[in-house]
Amino acid sequence: IPPLSPETYSSFRSTTLFARSIDSLIENDKLATPSVIKIDVEGAEFKVLSGAKNLLLIAKPVHVLCLQNLHP
Repeated sequence: IPPLSPETYSSFRSTTLFARSIDSLIENDKLATPSVIKIDVEGAEFKVLSGAKNLLLIAKPVHVLCLQNLHP
């Protein structure tokens, strides 16, 4: 659910981005396993956490979610 009225978004343009999961960055690029992750993705938290499944199961980092309450 968009947080603002539909008119607010009328001038926005669509952009396609290439994205990778956290697990693929650690496994394929040999990045260090983080001990803390901060997630602030405006509603896509489940997608981010799904892409970090191996990290969360194996390394068990502390994770901080920034959530926006849309319904007071």
